[in-house]
Amino acid sequence: MGFDANVIAAKLERTAWRDWPSEEQQALEALFQAAWRKTLTKHPDKGNAVPWLEGMVVAGMDVATALAAWRESPYPEAMLHCADLITGNIKKLDKGRVVVSEQVTAWLLSESLARHLFTVAVEAPLRPDDRERLAWASEIIENNLKLPGN
Repeated sequence: MGFDANVIAAKLERTAWRDWPSEEQQALEALFQAAWRKTLTKHPDKGNAVPWLEGMVVAGMDVATALAAWRESPYPEAMLHCADLITGNIKKLDKGRVVVSEQVTAWLLSESLARHLFTVAVEAPLRPDDRERLAWASEIIENNLKLPGN
């Protein structure tokens, strides 16, 4: 308790960590990015990557690098984390609310991600229930793209 990445980030924000020396700020950002990438290699049953992403957002870090690492990861487990984020926030996505940040939400609701999730579901060596999670997340994105205003 208290050591989740998003909780650590909230504590950092309260300490005005952006006023720290640049080397210390860079070290913290590197730590979050490294932990994020490492967690993306694990099955979500073995560790949750989403708190690292949330932590980066809460701490005011740029998530573009994290999203690129997610998109380019050779590990199908990375897309399982993505599917869990999408399916766990289906009510927010269906109502057009922001999930984690506007930048993350825009990426989550992209046609290219829907296609990628479906491709991984079909081609990657996964358990049947994991294939289903990826296909469901892809379908959620496709359904949201069909909503008025999208």
